[in-house]
Amino acid sequence: MKVERSSSFSFQLKKRYHLDYLASKFAVYFKIVNMKHLIFCLSIISSFSVLLYSCQNNGSSEGDDTTLDQTEFLENIGENLIVDGYEDFLSQASDLNTSALAFEESPNISNLDQLRASWLSAYLSWQRVAFYNFGPAESNAILSINYYPTDTSLIHSNISSGSYDLNTAGATFSKGFPALDYLLYGYASSDQEIVDKFINNENALTYLTDLTANILSLADGVSNNWSSYVETFKNNKGTSSGSSLSLLVNAWSQYMEVHVRNAKIGTPNGNSVVSSERLGPFPEKAEAFYSPYSLELLKEAHSAITNFYMGRSDNGTDGVGIYDLLVELNAQEGTLAGDYKDLLDEVTSQLNAINVPLEQAIEEQGEDVTAIFDNYKAIVALLKVDIVSSLSISITYADNDGD
Repeated sequence: MKVERSSSFSFQLKKRYHLDYLASKFAVYFKIVNMKHLIFCLSIISSFSVLLYSCQNNGSSEGDDTTLDQTEFLENIGENLIVDGYEDFLSQASDLNTSALAFEESPNISNLDQLRASWLSAYLSWQRVAFYNFGPAESNAILSINYYPTDTSLIHSNISSGSYDLNTAGATFSKGFPALDYLLYGYASSDQEIVDKFINNENALTYLTDLTANILSLADGVSNNWSSYVETFKNNKGTSSGSSLSLLVNAWSQYMEVHVRNAKIGTPNGNSVVSSERLGPFPEKAEAFYSPYSLELLKEAHSAITNFYMGRSDNGTDGVGIYDLLVELNAQEGTLAGDYKDLLDEVTSQLNAINVPLEQAIEEQGEDVTAIFDNYKAIVALLKVDIVSSLSISITYADNDGD
C-alpha cells in the first residue's frame, strides 16, 4: 500500500546526522594521520550515534522482515521501474544506432545534429536504470558503457589501427557514451570540422558505429534477460544477502556512493570524504565533459534515485518504494523515511539552482557543488547505517573510503 508521508522533520535524525558528520570531520580537526587511529575514532563515534538513535526509538524492533510484505514493492520496482526502464533504454539505444548508421552513410551537419540528439536521449535513459546493477545487468557488464574520463589517446589509436575489441576490459575507457561524447563534440573545434574528419577517415566512421552497436548489444542483452528474470526477482523475498531487497539496496547504495557522489560530483570538483579541503577543480574529469549536458545528466541520475526511493516510474505509476517500506517499519511516520526524502529534495533544489554545465559550475561555483557533495555524503551515510538497519539489510559490497 502506498503511504502518504508526513511533512514533519525529525529532530532525532538531525542529531543522528550531525554525529555522523562529526565522524567524517574528526580526522581533519584532530589531525589524525594514522589510518588505524582514524578507524578507531570513527568507530567510537559511529557506535555512540547508533546507540543514541536506538535509545531514542525506545528499542523498537525495526527491520523484522516477518512483518514486512514486499509483494507490492517488488512488483512495482521490478515491472514499472526496471523492466520498463530497460525497455526504454533498449529503444533509445536502437534509435542511437540507427542515427549513427545514417551519419555513416551520409556525414553532414543535419545527420550530426540528429546523432547528437539520439545520443543524449539514450544517455538520459541510461541514467534512469544505471544503478540496477545486479542480475542480468551485472552479468552483461552494463556499467562498462559509462566510464569516464574517456581515453582520447586510446580512441585515436583504435581508429588509426582499426584493430580493437570493445568487449574487453582494456576497452572500458575508449567506448560507450563518454567515447561518443568526445567524437561528437570534442573531435574537432567546429561542427563542420567534426563532419570533415569523419568524411576523410573511414576508420573513424566504422569506430563510431561500432560504439553505438556495442551499446545496443548490451542494452538488448540486459532488457531481454530482465524480462524473464523479473519473476525470479519478484519471488525472491526476505532480507538476507542475495534477496531481491538486499540486491536492490546494495546496488542503489553503491551507485550513489561510487558513481554519483564520487565520480559525478566529488572527483571533478576535487572533494573527498576524508577531508574538508577541496583539491580541485578538475572539470576535465566531469561526465560528458565535451558536450554541454553534464549537469542535465547528473540531474537525471539524481531524479532516478529519488523516484526509486519513492516508488515512482516514468510511465506515471506511483507505487510502493523504499520510503513506504520505511514508514511501515517505523511506527512514527515521517522520521527516517521523511527525513531521507527531504535530503534528496534538498539536492534537487541545489541542482536546479545551477544554470550552467557542471564543468563550468565546478570552476565558477565550486562552493555550491561542494554543498551538493556534502549532502550526498549524508545521503550515503544515512542509507548505509539507518536505512539498512531498519530494513535488516547488510551492505555486502567492498567499501574503501570510509563513506
